[in-house]
Amino acid sequence: MEQVFHCLSTPAGILVAIFGALLILYFMLKKLVKLALLVVLILFGLAGYYYFQDPATMPQKMKQTLQGAKAKTESAVEKGKGAYRTGRDIYGKGKELSQTLDKLKGTPQQPPSPERK
Repeated sequence: MEQVFHCLSTPAGILVAIFGALLILYFMLKKLVKLALLVVLILFGLAGYYYFQDPATMPQKMKQTLQGAKAKTESAVEKGKGAYRTGRDIYGKGKELSQTLDKLKGTPQQPPSPERK
């Protein structure tokens, strides 16, 4: 067992271990890469089909689509910022309330230990 650890701690052993890990990772992700390439190929095919159907209006449709996506993205970002601000305000109010309650109690008390019956 010690010989195995010694072999793996040498630079050649480390390289073999890294190569083995990359090889295993490659075989695991190989099918996902093929699927992603297939999806991209299908999307290019659809884009080409719609372009050849009506090439004159294609740039205008692309501009409208990009403008719509930009507007929806900006709307989502604004909603996210609003939610963040609301959460930050609620957290601040809760912290102030907790500090106020601690001051009213005096010293913080330990929770009561459960009693066995």
